[in-house]
Amino acid sequence: MNDHPRWSTLRIRALVLTFAVAAGAGVHAARAGSQESSHSYVPREGFVPDATTAARIAEAVLIPIYGARQIQSEQPLTATLRGDVWQVAGQLPAGSVGGVAIVEIAKRDARILRVSHGR
Repeated sequence: MNDHPRWSTLRIRALVLTFAVAAGAGVHAARAGSQESSHSYVPREGFVPDATTAARIAEAVLIPIYGARQIQSEQPLTATLRGDVWQVAGQLPAGSVGGVAIVEIAKRDARILRVSHGR
């Protein structure tokens, strides 16, 4: 009976070690899985290769923010590539005073870098 407490300690240590090994294996498996899921194709010209694509993305971003009527009134949206960033801007109707919508979009991965609207 004197060995009983010792067996309990050994059993606890064994269980802790078993859980630690299992957890380590789970972390390793999770990392391996994340490496597989991180594989992604990126087109040579980026996800936003041209002005038409940039304008369509900008419109999709702007309408929920400023409303379809406002963005429609600023058509056509004009996209200009500056370095690796597309700057897309609306246009004011002739004789109008005010500002226009502007969206900056990363050419490579289509991240929206800036959204603004002048007054």
